[in-house]
Parts: sequence; C-alpha cells; structure tokens
Amino acid sequence: MNRLTELFSKLNNFSCYKFMGIDLCRIVLALVVFILLLLLRGVIRNCTVKILRKLTSKVSFSFDENIVRELKAPFDLLFTFLSLWLSFYILGAEKLFLIVNNLERIILIFIVTWALYRVLNVTASLLRNINEQREKKLDNYIIVFAENTVKTVVVISGSIMCLQELGYNVTGIVAGLGIGGLAFALAGKDFVANIFGFITIFLDKPFTVGDYIVTGDVEGTVEDIWLRCTKIRAADQSLVTIPNSVLAAKAITNKSLMKKKVMTFKLGLLCSAGPSQINELCIKLREMLGHHEGINGEIIHVYFTEFGESSFNIFLYFFTNTTLWNEYLEIQHDVNLKIMNILDDLSLDLAYPSRSIYIEKNFLEDKELYKTSEE
Repeated sequence: MNRLTELFSKLNNFSCYKFMGIDLCRIVLALVVFILLLLLRGVIRNCTVKILRKLTSKVSFSFDENIVRELKAPFDLLFTFLSLWLSFYILGAEKLFLIVNNLERIILIFIVTWALYRVLNVTASLLRNINEQREKKLDNYIIVFAENTVKTVVVISGSIMCLQELGYNVTGIVAGLGIGGLAFALAGKDFVANIFGFITIFLDKPFTVGDYIVTGDVEGTVEDIWLRCTKIRAADQSLVTIPNSVLAAKAITNKSLMKKKVMTFKLGLLCSAGPSQINELCIKLREMLGHHEGINGEIIHVYFTEFGESSFNIFLYFFTNTTLWNEYLEIQHDVNLKIMNILDDLSLDLAYPSRSIYIEKNFLEDKELYKTSEE
C-alpha cells in the first residue's frame, strides 16, 4: 500500500514538470499515441482491405488488387494526418491544434482528389482490357478522351474547393478571368490550337495508342494521347512529346496499319556473267521467294533492269507477310542466305564498285619521246 502511494506521488510530481508550457505527461502520452497509431497503420489498412473484399464478393465483379495498390499511399497519408491531429489534441497545444484543425478540410480534399485520380488510372486500364475482349471494340480515343476529361474535372474541382477553404473568392477569380478574357485567349492560343489538334486527330483517326507511326523526323510507338500533346516512344527508347497542333498539320505514316511490309534491293553481278546465267538466276530467285513462308506471293518482281558502271543490276521487289520488326529482320536474314546459296550454285559473284583505266600505246610512246627530247 505504501508503494502504491509512493508511485502515485511520483506521478503527481512528474505531472508538475512542463516543457514550453505543456505538461510532460501530455507530451509523453501524445508521442505514445502517435507512435502506436503509426505502428497500427498497416494492420488497420489490411483489415479495411479484407472488409472491402467481403463486400465486393457479393457482387458480380471481383475486387481489383490494383485499386488496393493505388489507394495505399492516400490511405497512409490520411491515417498519418489523423494520428497527428489526435496527438495534437491530446497535447493540448492550442496554437498547433488550431493550425492542424484549420488545414483539416484542405488536406482531406487533397487526399480524396488524389485517391480519385489514382483510381481513374485503374479504371481506364480496366476499360481497355474489357474493350480488348469485346467483339466490337471501341476506339481507344474514346477511352483516352474520357479518362483525360474526368481527370481534368477532378483536379479542377479539388483545386476550387481548396481555394474556397483558404478563403479565396472563387467567383471573383472567375469574373476576373472574364474581364481579362482577351489577354487570356491570346496567351492560351497555343493551348486552344492543341485542343483543336486533338479533336482533328480524334475525328480523322490516323493512329491510336500502340501504333507505330512516322511523322517528320520522329518515328516510334504512340504511348499516350493527351489534350495538349501526343507522346511517342522512339526506337532508342527516348520519349518524344509533340504538340497536337503540330502533329495534326504533318503527314503521318501509320506503319501498324500495313498488312504487309515491302522489301526491295538490287543485286549487282560481275560483268562477266552471261545472259543465260542472269536469266536462270532471276527464275530461281522468283521460285525461292514464291515458296518462302514469310513472303507474300501476290507481288514478286525479279528482273535484270540496268547496266551499272561496274555491274549488271538485278532488281528485287516483294512483300513480307508480317509487319513486325523482329519477324521482318528474321525473314530478311533468311532470304539473304538463300540468295547467297543460289549465287554459289550458279557460280556467280557480286560486283563491288570499281573502275578500270585503259592507257593507249600511242600515249606511252609520246611520253617516252618527250623525256628523250628533254635530256
């Protein structure tokens, strides 16, 4: 009994100590609560996920793990803020608590806006997967346009609510923009031009996300189409961003829409090749290309077309059945090896750029006479 009395007396004495006008007991209790809540954050998050899984198991669709991953960061921020708010409340520091309490609504609006923005990424990905499984596919432009539009609305709405909480007169800001509308229009003419460029691309549909295109000096795969610009991943893995107004005004070659890919080149034979050898070579090349699995048999041109400066040139023009770059290279590799085998069978050699110089005998005799006269 005496020991309990001594313990309570020590606690009472400890509670008398203060730091910056705050009781030490409150400081210790606030720190303990804050640390415990942070330690319990993961447990509470996992329990929340389990509850959501049970709720969604009753409906036709399954709970998407991607949503859990996207909501993890906003949830952690929300829980950290609530832990901080409760700790300041226990601390009893009125000034700190008022600051946190005034920022409460702004932070909550920011967290909700952030969470909605991240969920929209998962929703857009889910819609793309559903679209790929449908027989009648929607154009990816519709999904991209809807995703960008909703994201813009969410961000603008969250920003307006935050401005209102900070005490700004949003109506006055909008009215001010109306008064300065001309200056705003002049400053934003490029942005408006990019939006019209996006609409042009949306209506004409020269390409979609995932297509391999060539426009100007840029060649690569379309990764994303935004209201302002289009992002293209080049062959060297660099990301090229082109304003839609510029892209809509350029010629665009969509290589992904090709059903077959052209392959054309010339074979230069030595001038020692005879007519019968050249004719037999053309026949065997046509047969080889016609029976090749990777070559489209509709159009195959193999002809002796010209006399070069140092060679007899055979012109080849045909198409592959694939437009994929790796498969195209494999077919090109195989065709080149087969051409080399045919040339070996016919004892024909390829010519290299060369030039022969002929000197007449009379010129040499005149040169000798000139040297003798000088002596």
